[in-house]
Formats: sequence, C-alpha cells, structure tokens
Amino acid sequence: MMKTKSILILLVLFLGSCDVTKEFVRSGYMVDTPSENNNVKLFLSESTVPAYKEIGLARIKIIENNLEKAAHEARKTAFGVGGDCIVYKQVVFTGGQDSGYTFEFIVGKLK
Repeated sequence: MMKTKSILILLVLFLGSCDVTKEFVRSGYMVDTPSENNNVKLFLSESTVPAYKEIGLARIKIIENNLEKAAHEARKTAFGVGGDCIVYKQVVFTGGQDSGYTFEFIVGKLK
C-alpha cells in the first residue's frame, strides 16, 4: 500500500513538472526593449496579420491539444522578447514516452 502511494505521488509530481516546455528561436530582428504592456495579439493565420517584423519562433509543448493554453504561454514568451503579436503556425503531435502537442507561433512586432 505504501509503495503504491509513493508511486502515485511521484507520478503526480512528474506530470505536474512536465506540463509546459517552451523554446524560442530568434530569426534575426532584434527588439531592444520589451513591449510596454502585456497586450500581445494572437492571429490565427498570416493572412490576417497587419504589417509586422518577425522576431522569432516560439515552440510551446504541452500535454493536451489546447490552443488557448499554448497561446497564453506563447504570449508570455513574445512579451519577454519585445514582441506584440503572435501568429499561429501549426501544431504537431509527438507520440511515445515523451508524447505531447508542440504548437508553433511566429513572434513579431507590428509596424
């Protein structure tokens, strides 16, 4: 019984700590200061975005297929690097032991 509880506790801690993985790849355009406010706009396709400069690519890996949660994390990443918009690019499911959904967003600065 004690062994089962220990395994359950470790499993909960492991899953809780692996909930979100973030990666940012800069594409060349540098922004000196972060955005003035935390109002990072989400665009669901490039055709709906006004003119902008690309800062980089944010990859957000989460356990569930949840665009809203991934966009929330991508907004935080964009704000930290000076972006004021994110453009949803794609989601890819990875199976196996390290399974999850990787959402990709272009991080940009509106002109």
